Amino acid sequence: MTHTEAGAEEHSHVRRLIAAVLDGAEVTDVRAVTAGASKTIEIIEVARDGDGTPIDAEQAVSPDTPVPPDSPVSRVVLRSDTEPWADPDGMLREASLLTGAAQRGVPVPRVLAAGRGGEDFPVPFVLTTFVPGESLAPRLLRTFAQQGGGEDFVRELGGHLAR
Repeated sequence: MTHTEAGAEEHSHVRRLIAAVLDGAEVTDVRAVTAGASKTIEIIEVARDGDGTPIDAEQAVSPDTPVPPDSPVSRVVLRSDTEPWADPDGMLREASLLTGAAQRGVPVPRVLAAGRGGEDFPVPFVLTTFVPGESLAPRLLRTFAQQGGGEDFVRELGGHLAR
């Protein structure tokens, strides 16, 4: 088996999920993100109609509705549990939390799909739009400690949580 065939087989479940949720979109690249502590995080590039042309992502959709064929989605994020025996409802709760936060105006990724794991996808997962930027990580906390700004961050976060 060639490296390309191994990569295609390894991501076959991702390709099926993306095609189902994004109405036939083709996966052009899958990159693992190393920042996940307890979840697998993959950034997935997609194109439509097999022409290889990526399209920009920013259309709101219901978590229960597939993205329409004319939707401009090019990059999505797949967060999944690392073990098949993980709490099957954990990722559904995360999706619900993200959806509720978005409805209250908190800047979060849009949930495109979520599942408990099974035939569609082997483990519980949440699929969202990609939002450029940096997640809260130890280096941000170090920056606050070295340069200040932590109070502003806490105030902004508190404002979002109060919504």
